[in-house]
Amino acid sequence: MVNGEARTAAARRPTARALLAALLSLGVSAGCADPPSGAGRTPVPAPAARPTGAAADTASACGRLLNINFAGRRAFEAQWSKVLAAVAAGDEAAGAKAGEAARRELLSWAAALDGLAVDAADPALRRAVVESSALLTRLAADEDRTPVDRVLPRLGEIDRAYASVCGPGETGPGETGRG
Repeated sequence: MVNGEARTAAARRPTARALLAALLSLGVSAGCADPPSGAGRTPVPAPAARPTGAAADTASACGRLLNINFAGRRAFEAQWSKVLAAVAAGDEAAGAKAGEAARRELLSWAAALDGLAVDAADPALRRAVVESSALLTRLAADEDRTPVDRVLPRLGEIDRAYASVCGPGETGPGETGRG
């Protein structure tokens, strides 16, 4: 019966979207203002190397990509930690408010990536950016069923996609493609 118990426990584990939907279904309004643009976000410096031609375009795009990725991840993780803390404390109102803020951060991050995808000349970089934006949009969708404990590891997929184009270790300060 050990396998049956494990399956039952896994079936009871809430998904991120289900948890947020449950909190929001209680009729709690997010009602919080967006922070000022760039508030609490520290950009990553662009790479020091200065290649020329197409390599320069890709290096520049990678630098912008890493700034967007670092700021987006940091903003989302700040809100996500509030969701987890509120849920652990049983504070449904705070959980709903933080959940909606976390969702907005994912969508903001995806929109910033979409803007970069338009400018990316390198097809592999463009593909990595578009796929990353799509992942963030899926995680923010009402239909998403990613288990709560797998949301942050899924973001490691983004780091790995960027590393394949921008080079290993190029995922931002403190980020190493975890997941």
